[in-house]
Amino acid sequence: LSSCWNRLAKLVKSDAQQRKWLRDRLRREPTLLQPLLDATLQQLPRFEPWPLSNTTHGLATLVDKARLVVDEVTWERLAARSVESMGAFNPQDLANTAWAY
Repeated sequence: LSSCWNRLAKLVKSDAQQRKWLRDRLRREPTLLQPLLDATLQQLPRFEPWPLSNTTHGLATLVDKARLVVDEVTWERLAARSVESMGAFNPQDLANTAWAY
């Protein structure tokens, strides 16, 4: 799941056509990525630091670049899990997570 968020984020950062397509699609269909987000939240308690930070960073990138709407509850759950895992974060995990907020 984290790889999916990470890859989507890389696509919208590096490819203007993909970014425009996703923005347009999300405008017409705001719940397009909801099944992926639901699956992510369901698995969140099992996420280790690296997938957790990649998911958080990927979501934040999609919010920034593609105008994905992510509710406060989702951000709070990601933050809570990040705080639980912080002791195991490496510097890159910490940087990715900090950037997301």
